[in-house]
Amino acid sequence: MADLGPHGSYILASYVAAGVIVGWMILSSLLANRSAARRLAAMETREGQS
Repeated sequence: MADLGPHGSYILASYVAAGVIVGWMILSSLLANRSAARRLAAMETREGQS
């Protein structure tokens, strides 16, 4: 592994934190999209029955 100097642990922790945050944002976006698609399908179904 590359020698990151005296601040290596801080650098690695920052990359891990950034990865977790980006992963959480992607997962949150995918879940919101899935939820919106379900709600839209339900609204379209109700509209078609009227």
